[in-house]
Amino acid sequence: MNSPGWKSKKHMSFARAAALTLPLGTPFVAFAGETIDPKNPPQGMFIDEWAEVLMQGSKVGYGHTTVTRHGDQIRTATTMKMKLARASISVSIEVQQSTVETLAGEAVEFESVMLMGDPN
Repeated sequence: MNSPGWKSKKHMSFARAAALTLPLGTPFVAFAGETIDPKNPPQGMFIDEWAEVLMQGSKVGYGHTTVTRHGDQIRTATTMKMKLARASISVSIEVQQSTVETLAGEAVEFESVMLMGDPN
């Protein structure tokens, strides 16, 4: 069986993504076309990304990621919801993950929750 796949790229934490793709201090273009300085992103939510989760070409769920700055901290929150079925049995799966990090990329907090059950 194929594993679920993202139609768009998986999201990494803001500081790590900026550090991996750009030399320090280089502004980059966010998804909405707004230029963001990775050392000083704007206050509030500055990334809001949605993705379909596909299995063997069929949509089985979605993912949603937001990145928000509050003061000198960045919160990345990701939710993925899927509904899988085989024969007459189906299960829903929801994964919620959030991280809080400093502007320098140092971890402050991490949370991961997985909920599974019968969707009916």
